[in-house]
Amino acid sequence: MRWTNIIPTLLLVVAPVWAGERGMWFWNAQKIQDQTEVTQLINFAMAYNIKTLYTEMNTDLSNAAYQNFIAKCTAQNIRVQALIGDSSWATSAGFPNLQPKLDWLKQYQASVPAASRFSAIHFDVEPWTIHPDWENSRATLTTGLLRVAEAIIKFAAETLGNLPVEADIPFWANEIDCPGYEVTLDVWMFRRIAATHFMTYRNTPDAFMDISNKALVRGTGEGKPVWLSIETVNTGDNIQSYYGSTLSHFLSDLSTIESRASAFSGYAGMGIHYYEGMRALK
Repeated sequence: MRWTNIIPTLLLVVAPVWAGERGMWFWNAQKIQDQTEVTQLINFAMAYNIKTLYTEMNTDLSNAAYQNFIAKCTAQNIRVQALIGDSSWATSAGFPNLQPKLDWLKQYQASVPAASRFSAIHFDVEPWTIHPDWENSRATLTTGLLRVAEAIIKFAAETLGNLPVEADIPFWANEIDCPGYEVTLDVWMFRRIAATHFMTYRNTPDAFMDISNKALVRGTGEGKPVWLSIETVNTGDNIQSYYGSTLSHFLSDLSTIESRASAFSGYAGMGIHYYEGMRALK
């Protein structure tokens, strides 16, 4: 998908005071090779108080491209996480494809100054998107997801100097049993990784908070940070996304949601999915 018709007029909306932090997914890492694009992205993040960019780790790009990009983000107090993920990694056939990603990250982190290093691994592995396998093979695929998570956690601890690990999971993760453990997926993640991001995609504050409540309650009970997520791109579902909304309406609802969520001590912040989608809001 091309975004060449999006006009980079970014600073026209006066945003309210924010509750919690904000992060944003940035999937199109090819853009970090273009310094104009980098400047626009950083300015956008600063305008809307986005403190963390979950940035696609594209191993076809050079170390120099990431080094320059992350250094510029760091100079503006913006953290950059290494965003990796492939649903097939949760299968036996796909799991070996994880290791080359981790190996690339190892060599990158070791070859650049501290100001240019990724601040965390952020993985997005969604076996529930494998249809019809998810419903037919839920236990097997969940076990596969846990194997991916354990491999990343172990590698980050032993090889990357305890680099924090964060993950994206569905808001209904409390309905996914973890075979071999007496907990559901949300609790498993709370107890194993630094931060858990729930894909709580709804386009009204009431609906958003309705599906976020269990994650906030459970995370608060576990004493672990809970990140919620809001959608801005076209998902084809008219209850999930702010796609087609105005930027002012989106920011108003976002502020309302953040205010309500901050009543929970476990609430850590809001992730916006994703950069191009929010920029496209009128």
